[in-house]
Amino acid sequence: MKKLPLILFITALIFFSFLKLSSISIWAREENIEDAEIIKPVQSIICTDFNIDLYKKTEEPTNTTTATTSQVQGAEIKSQTVTGDIKLENIKQPDFSQIDNYLNLTMPKLLPISLVEKVNIKTEDSNNLESRELHIIYSDTDEDKSSPETKIKNPDWWTNLLGQSKIFCGLLNKNSKICEAPKKLNLVIEQPNFESNDSNNQLTKMKGSICKKAETIIGQEAKLENIETKFQTKSLFEIIKDQIEKFINGIKKLFIKTEEKSQLKEESWGYLTGGANLTAESAFFSSFIPYGIDSKITDSPLAGDSSYVVDIPAYSDVSLSGDNTKNNFQGQNLARARYCLQLCSLYPSDAKFNVNGIDPICISCNPKDYQN
Repeated sequence: MKKLPLILFITALIFFSFLKLSSISIWAREENIEDAEIIKPVQSIICTDFNIDLYKKTEEPTNTTTATTSQVQGAEIKSQTVTGDIKLENIKQPDFSQIDNYLNLTMPKLLPISLVEKVNIKTEDSNNLESRELHIIYSDTDEDKSSPETKIKNPDWWTNLLGQSKIFCGLLNKNSKICEAPKKLNLVIEQPNFESNDSNNQLTKMKGSICKKAETIIGQEAKLENIETKFQTKSLFEIIKDQIEKFINGIKKLFIKTEEKSQLKEESWGYLTGGANLTAESAFFSSFIPYGIDSKITDSPLAGDSSYVVDIPAYSDVSLSGDNTKNNFQGQNLARARYCLQLCSLYPSDAKFNVNGIDPICISCNPKDYQN
């Protein structure tokens, strides 16, 4: 039963590929050329934000001969330096691996086998593509004094998906301004240069911007490398002091109880390498969905589960609060929606049909479900 839609899709692909036979002929002429076409990936934004609540309580003995009750009781607001570490422990990238598998199955039906065998997609260093996230911690009264940073190694299939979307969009999309057909089948996707100060400066400038939140979809965990974890900032603390009595070995002792609490803000801004490429090049799926639907789909984010660990040794109680700590991959809903609705168009209209059963990242076959 599942072979029929794939056959229909392949038939349509072959038909549309004739629109750009010139591209295929270019490949045929260059099949013996070893050099590669370099693809410079365009990043999309990853972000999240939450609060870091700080609290500690201390008790110290006091001498009534030198301190009166009025001197040790009360509250004050005081600026204090906060030093600690933050680590992104895990992050799940929206799982588009099924899209990659789908295109892998279709490629041999779109191109002559002699050309398919020459398709080679990799990064310049043959490693997984890398993304990056910067963690900005500050308070209402002070700027962040450091730049904790995490390297995100995207899953294996991400590099291949970006290369395949380049090929498919180049052949099948009617609007050549969106993506041109690659001139070679040997595609090398360039690793981004995150070592330059410009990269971090651009992310730092995102501070205070609105991070659009999204639904959490099925994701695949990416490998992480914490490049820098330490941070330092200043914050206003509410300090409350009170004199209390305690009996120790039957003898009454006086203590000063001090409670300190404050709240820091955390904003994580990062780049998904190639995220903007996939969003743009997924346009070729629109050739197989009803006219007018594509313009109504929004480029909203998709969220992946993630978790952070914050360690501030000077404070006994450190907790994270706010909406949540999931990361929001901006703009990725557009690629998801186009792919899912294209899948729906290949199956007979049936109220019992569940596209989610084919690929869990798909919600339904109702375009309105992808318009939020």
